[in-house]
Amino acid sequence: MVEDPILNDFDLKRAGMKTSDLWKKLPTAAELLENPRVKSVVDRLHPNVVTAQVRTFLDDVRADLAHRAEEANVPSFSELAERVSRYLSGADSFKVGGAINATGRFRGSPWVSSPLPEAAVERMLLTAQDFTLSVGDGGLSNGHADQDACRLLCELTGAEAAAVFSSHPAAIELALRTQTSNNSVVIARGEVGTIDAPCRLTDLATAANVSLLEVGAADSVNANDYERALDGRPATVLRMGSTVNPLSACRPALEELVQTAKRSGGSVVVELGGAALRPLAGLEPLLPSLQEAIHTGADLVLARGDGLIGGPECGIAVGATAAVERLLGSPLLATCRATGRQAGALAATLQLHATPERAELSVPVLSLVTAPIDNLKSRAERLAPQLDAAPQYSAEAVELAGSPIGGLPICLPSWGIRVRPTESTAEALSRRLLERSPAVAAEVEGDSLLLNLRTVFARQDLDLVAAFEGNDSAGSDEQSDQPPVV
Repeated sequence: MVEDPILNDFDLKRAGMKTSDLWKKLPTAAELLENPRVKSVVDRLHPNVVTAQVRTFLDDVRADLAHRAEEANVPSFSELAERVSRYLSGADSFKVGGAINATGRFRGSPWVSSPLPEAAVERMLLTAQDFTLSVGDGGLSNGHADQDACRLLCELTGAEAAAVFSSHPAAIELALRTQTSNNSVVIARGEVGTIDAPCRLTDLATAANVSLLEVGAADSVNANDYERALDGRPATVLRMGSTVNPLSACRPALEELVQTAKRSGGSVVVELGGAALRPLAGLEPLLPSLQEAIHTGADLVLARGDGLIGGPECGIAVGATAAVERLLGSPLLATCRATGRQAGALAATLQLHATPERAELSVPVLSLVTAPIDNLKSRAERLAPQLDAAPQYSAEAVELAGSPIGGLPICLPSWGIRVRPTESTAEALSRRLLERSPAVAAEVEGDSLLLNLRTVFARQDLDLVAAFEGNDSAGSDEQSDQPPVV
């Protein structure tokens, strides 16, 4: 039987019609499979499985109509297509799923994860389907699952050693535990903040039993502040990148900070959040790349795998052999080391970075941030009229000024589409788009919805338009304007 969620908003108007007459109004499975809304889901699934599921869905609809024939009405073709697409994609069963990201943000609420390169997905599938083992030059080895990723990290950044952890905060906490000799680190006062909500640096320091010796003012710090705190004594200096706004941060350059710490015999741990592996041609990230940080002489550099690197969610550590060995020597290593699937996906992503041009084409995050602004403008000007053609919206292409991209240390201009619903509120339209399959997430700005194309793949343009075409912004109960099914 079809549960109420499948039919709970169907219009019930034809009381008294015979069940057999109602059934004749239903489309066939083949007709539903040809609907664009359903085909967008079918293309992602196995055809034979989908056909069987559509037939089961129609059987359930027939059973439901028979159960309440006296009051039931056959749903319109568009309603059935929408329900089938949700049924196939599991939207009624799973609360986490893929979506069209028109928010302009790569990380943070509401996003749970970022898209992976196809090579990384294939690698994860391989390690999930079979037993995996580590093979050395002489046969089986005792190496960990991250040995391929670590080798590639060293080759791409110039670091002496590397390690991969289950999460970025886990790598930071382990660094706090293992890189200090007196249970304290020197850090700029303005860099003490939140890493990943609700995880704060102070929470990680408390867990690691490390004191944060804050220097400078809340909005600025200079080399003299660090020198006074070090006072000629060896100590660990922590430089945070993800807890500050690089555009407004007033602090010494990383090279100067490293030199200041080294003069006192200290060490430097640099946290770079979602920084890139190597400098990106044509782009000027707000934070140095891992390679650039290593070249300054930093002892340990920490970054996240799902930032501009474009891999799985994980923590990355590269640096001097002694510093990395201290991480790997911690008794807590087993609780936070990357899994085989994380390490495999990261290794597959890093292989793509060996050729920058290939990485820009194959790593989804890089393909989005390197998309030419003229390309975004052309897409916005092409899509806006299609959305504007619907009577329930007015839409226009708009240029978006350069601003820091949510979740990534980079500032880029963009183009988008401003959609104003004429029969409902922007908030109501936003909620309904989130219920579509695929869901569409966008920013509400006053009386309009802003679609930022910087985070929308070109292959999603048709689905984006279809989401609005199939959405009744007034929320009325009138039948779809598509021809009735006979």
